[in-house]
Amino acid sequence: MNNTSTRYTVIGAGNGGKAMAAHLAIMGFEVTLYNRTPDNIAAIKARGGITLESQNPSGPSGFGALAHVTSNIQEAVERGDVLMVVIPANGHIDIARSAAPYLQEGQIVVLNPGRTLGAIEFRRILDEEGCPNDIIVAEAQTFIYASRSEGPAQARIFRIKDAVPLAALPAIDTQIVLEKLAPAYLSQPSKLHL
Repeated sequence: MNNTSTRYTVIGAGNGGKAMAAHLAIMGFEVTLYNRTPDNIAAIKARGGITLESQNPSGPSGFGALAHVTSNIQEAVERGDVLMVVIPANGHIDIARSAAPYLQEGQIVVLNPGRTLGAIEFRRILDEEGCPNDIIVAEAQTFIYASRSEGPAQARIFRIKDAVPLAALPAIDTQIVLEKLAPAYLSQPSKLHL
């Protein structure tokens, strides 16, 4: 049985964010879902989670009950050990600025995906905003799911990629991130790697 003690906050309730939040919840993790626009998460909040379907008969499916659904960034940040940022790269600056005052010592932020130099940009904004805590910022090269929104509180996963490169800034922290994500993503061989 996996160690599901890590608390995840998924930032962004689009196609990918809904799929990730539901999948993590179905695996047994405590998941908070954040979206800056309350209307975009109203149905999820009312239902208490997201229904996930999988294109693959052996893929994840079911109801992912979420611990918390919010449009308050402070609540979202304070409820997660790992913050999975699942929004377009052009929104990373705004998330870094709004999250900076609330980030806590030892938290991990993973940009899904980070794109080119996403972790550097995110770290720069945290420094500019005076974030005093030691936060690990990492980025995935691409998003691990091929997914689609199927309704206001539904998502479908078409495929989970076999491997997704991931790196932290500085690189010596990459192993820490991989070990933290292992119960969720490395239980299936080679999902995330250097």
